[in-house]
Amino acid sequence: MDLLKWMKFQNFTEKEMSEEAFKTLDIFSKPLLTDEDHERFMNMKDLAMRNLKIIGAIQDDTSAHAYLILVTKLGLENYWKQIELPNNQRDIYKFGCTDKQLKAKQNKYLKHLQKKLQNYEVVVAEWWEQRADELELLNTLKPRQKKLKKLNGVKNVH
Repeated sequence: MDLLKWMKFQNFTEKEMSEEAFKTLDIFSKPLLTDEDHERFMNMKDLAMRNLKIIGAIQDDTSAHAYLILVTKLGLENYWKQIELPNNQRDIYKFGCTDKQLKAKQNKYLKHLQKKLQNYEVVVAEWWEQRADELELLNTLKPRQKKLKKLNGVKNVH
């Protein structure tokens, strides 16, 4: 269902649709107050988009563009709604981070993953050592089969 059909289904009048479109354009055209707010907002938007992709809501470019518009609009509305609050109560400061903070978090997580990888490499090596030991033990325990001789030229069948 396209947007106009949906809005008519929801009993929006053309005037209400026009007003909502104007509000959306208005909110997209207002710049954020500081460069730090811009960095925090962009990082929050990117995180929301990544999470939508992880849960399967975003599967192609078309849905990605639609969600990008929604995430951006909702984020901007929330930003301007909370503009008068102290920073420690605003979502952009509670959940967002600057590029510098994001890089530090990413590097910390990268080190965590590298440590997990090293631990996993040890586990895999131990696994295959154990497998080799088990095979060696099995080979020493197997009875050796004797070759049976043919009697009077007749093939022995086992």
